[in-house]
Amino acid sequence: MYIYSGTVSRQHCTIYRFSCSNPKDLKLLEYLQQYAQTKEEQFKEIFPWKQTCNPELVCFIALSFPLEHSVSSDKLSIEAPPVVNRLSINLLRRMPPNICGWMNVIVGRDYLYVTKVTTRTPLRPSYGGIGKALFMRMIDYGRELKKDYIELYPATPQVAAIYQKWGFIPLEEIDKKNLYYLLNPNARPTPPAKIELSDHRESMYNYLLLKLPEKDSRFLEKKYELDKENVLNTIEFLFEEAYPEYSSSGSSMGSQLSMREKRVLKMIMKDVIQALH
Repeated sequence: MYIYSGTVSRQHCTIYRFSCSNPKDLKLLEYLQQYAQTKEEQFKEIFPWKQTCNPELVCFIALSFPLEHSVSSDKLSIEAPPVVNRLSINLLRRMPPNICGWMNVIVGRDYLYVTKVTTRTPLRPSYGGIGKALFMRMIDYGRELKKDYIELYPATPQVAAIYQKWGFIPLEEIDKKNLYYLLNPNARPTPPAKIELSDHRESMYNYLLLKLPEKDSRFLEKKYELDKENVLNTIEFLFEEAYPEYSSSGSSMGSQLSMREKRVLKMIMKDVIQALH
């Protein structure tokens, strides 16, 4: 876990970075994921905590702790929420935090890919600036790792306009819908391959078997034995729903999965299991 110095917004939110590949971080994330599900009414539509915590995933989470838990003395009462420099599950239980915002990022070989991001809604002025702060910390992290670029898919033109104000640019010769932040000005992302989804469903299924936790993998395998077509259709449907820019009218690529396809499959793993239950 890494803690960024300073706080954001009038709620004094501190940004923490967790890596799903770190066992200690993973335990904290599992607790925070469960805790966040009890607070979903404070957010809208996008819930990053529902994404499976695969080793490639890094989570940037903005938290603030309630005033009533802050330290006070006879002479001075601290008015701002405390910055907690060491998190533990016991502490989180004792001091339930406010979740100000949450962003998930896949760390690839030469890129970062933003999969899901959300902030409190309605976005009251007291939570203003959380989204931008999460992105700025993520950009710093990309530079620290010496990545070439950051990629994301903006859900709406309005969201795209905000990202462009923060330095993301369209590269229509690469992808007509995604935006990019070039950490290395000379880098150029690889264009996504147009695929024939129906030719890849078996490969997608096999990839999920390898990447899912053992319990979920066994569940998926049993469902496949009982109703193969339903499983393959579910995977295909969720894949297309997650990334509608993937065209099913392109040329076939056989059984080979692209890096982009693997990224999307990692995003929807938990959704596939939930849909088949």
